[in-house]
Amino acid sequence: MEHPAAIILAAGKSIRMGKPKPFLKYKNSFFLKNIIETYKKQVNKITVVFNPYNFLLLFKHYPIYYPNLCFTINDNINERFYSIYKGILCLKNYNYIFIQNVDNPSVKLKTIQLLWKYRNKADVIIPAYKNLHGHPILINRNVIAAIKKQNYFHHNLKTFLQQFTKFYVLIKDRSILENINTLNEYLKLCENEKSV
Repeated sequence: MEHPAAIILAAGKSIRMGKPKPFLKYKNSFFLKNIIETYKKQVNKITVVFNPYNFLLLFKHYPIYYPNLCFTINDNINERFYSIYKGILCLKNYNYIFIQNVDNPSVKLKTIQLLWKYRNKADVIIPAYKNLHGHPILINRNVIAAIKKQNYFHHNLKTFLQQFTKFYVLIKDRSILENINTLNEYLKLCENEKSV
């Protein structure tokens, strides 16, 4: 399909944070819901990859409904690449997929749209802020096909993507570099949000 889909990676243990990152409060909502609300304005289908514990929490405390939203579980949570593989298996017939981390809750629709605008420039479209590469990334059919063929899941995604062409899109938004892993980083994010 020409229209894009998205994978939201939410299978981590959140050990450094001390509580599940998908459900951290943010903008009168929580991380995961905020990301979904942003993506559903641009993509046709969204898959969220959970670990088993977060999946149970979702349905017990954080119900989310969106017609084109589906969930899958990575029961091998030490392998991030496996989360991407599982997410791709849920998104059949899509030639373009955004890969979004749940610990980057400030993703902007404008960023997603800019990456989509340049989708034909390379296999992997990557946002950049002052020469620093961020998230999300957009992958095309060539990358998707290569990931589907894998039966080894210890890959580092950045290393795996070295075999593909890349195009960097300048984004005037530092939030593409966010990676909220600790309580201090989360508190700083909340403080910055209040000051906007």
